Amino acid sequence: MKTTGCGLGGRVKKLRHAWPAIMLLVFAIECPSAYADDPKPPNIVFADEAAVTLSPDGSNAFKFDISVKNSGAKRDASLNLLSDHNKRCDHADMEPKGITVSSNAVAVIYVQITNVTLPATCYIELVTGLENDAVTLKQIKLTQQSVTQTVLKPLYICFGISVLIAIVAGFAVRHWLGVKSPLFKIGPPSWDFAKSWTSNTTLVGAIISTALTLSALPELTKYASQSGYSTLVLLFSLAVIIAPFVFIAFRSGEIGKDPDNPKKDAVLYQGYLWAFLLSCAITLFAGLAQLVVLFLLLAEVFQEYPFWSFSWSLIAGSILTFLLSVALCWYVGNSMYFTIQLQVLAKEAADKEKATFETDEEKTRAVRDAKGPLLPWSVL
Repeated sequence: MKTTGCGLGGRVKKLRHAWPAIMLLVFAIECPSAYADDPKPPNIVFADEAAVTLSPDGSNAFKFDISVKNSGAKRDASLNLLSDHNKRCDHADMEPKGITVSSNAVAVIYVQITNVTLPATCYIELVTGLENDAVTLKQIKLTQQSVTQTVLKPLYICFGISVLIAIVAGFAVRHWLGVKSPLFKIGPPSWDFAKSWTSNTTLVGAIISTALTLSALPELTKYASQSGYSTLVLLFSLAVIIAPFVFIAFRSGEIGKDPDNPKKDAVLYQGYLWAFLLSCAITLFAGLAQLVVLFLLLAEVFQEYPFWSFSWSLIAGSILTFLLSVALCWYVGNSMYFTIQLQVLAKEAADKEKATFETDEEKTRAVRDAKGPLLPWSVL
């Protein structure tokens, strides 16, 4: 019995000494599984919180993507659209309104915003719904389309006025100068800076408009985007330069005496009346359109200033632009009429001179030497 008792007691003592080692082994085995069952809490934030500036697509919707990252457990989060002090995003629609981000993952979310009063500054709020969870915001600036209807409508009117002036000038020379055919020959164009007031005014206006677009124009514009204004200014400047080439493209040439040196023969170019009227209409349209764009740019630049907020400032600017447009139309119409009248008088003088010669050879030489129908005309 003693031997048995001593053996059992020895075993108990051995277990007592081994117990700490057994407990350490249990903790080493069980602790990892305990941590796996209790991961870190969700932590969903924007991967890039920098502000972005967006323009709408053809459907007036803003479509873009944002990236979010989650350094904790998988969790659902909600997206809310908030407004700044202008409250222009209060009634906007945004999709999606909720997202799910996996544990320790980065997700790209495709967002669409519609029904926004432009221009607007909005904030996308990212909320996980957990207590004491930090709410993150991302600023988005929503700009106008490249060109809105507010800009296009007056440009349509300018185009219609330009065509109307050209048509009226055509009827005037038909009834008052007796020019019946649109194929009436007119001399070549020349750019005279002392006389080409419309073209010079358009190019100067383009320089001023470009300077305003690059330096003073606010980031969020009301009537068109910054790129839209720059494109319009460039197109109208290009139209002024292209207008004389429209006339040149349809001209014809013949051999005659060089007006600068009658002893030499040269190719004398002539164009047609209808091409002249079309060229002048393009020049007039570019000048009127440049005035409209310059007025809108000034409205964009000064819209936050107190003096521009008064209605009389806007009305005064509109009246001034209208008066300048009327003066420009009057100048172009008169210049077109008198240019054609000079061509008609020169042609009549040449015809009278030709009638004084008896033989066909003398008449041919007189036509070649006559400089009347080939009078150059100054680009408007």
